[in-house]
Amino acid sequence: MPTTLTQISIYKGVGIHDLNRTAVHAFFIKLFACVDNLKITTRSISGHKNFTAWEWEATFNYVKPMEEVAHDEEFTSKMADGRLMRILGVSLFWWNDNGKIIKGHDYTKTVEK
Repeated sequence: MPTTLTQISIYKGVGIHDLNRTAVHAFFIKLFACVDNLKITTRSISGHKNFTAWEWEATFNYVKPMEEVAHDEEFTSKMADGRLMRILGVSLFWWNDNGKIIKGHDYTKTVEK
């Protein structure tokens, strides 16, 4: 079942806002091409029918610079040498009464591995 995503914003480093579904898809295609060994682990999830907060951790090897984040001190082009990276994040989702995501925000912080 396709998701009706009307707005998503990704903060910290990326700083892109109000992406439509096509732009979100393109962003993640680029992201997956720049990392190897991606592992995402749920730390906690809470919420109710119309709102969800998902805390997660991602680890990966940064193998190719990603233009959208290469300006950030945590993801410079020089760092795309295969090093292991660890990110902690929280994703906030607002849902309509039909169970579709209508808004999403992501906040992340790179931490030492």
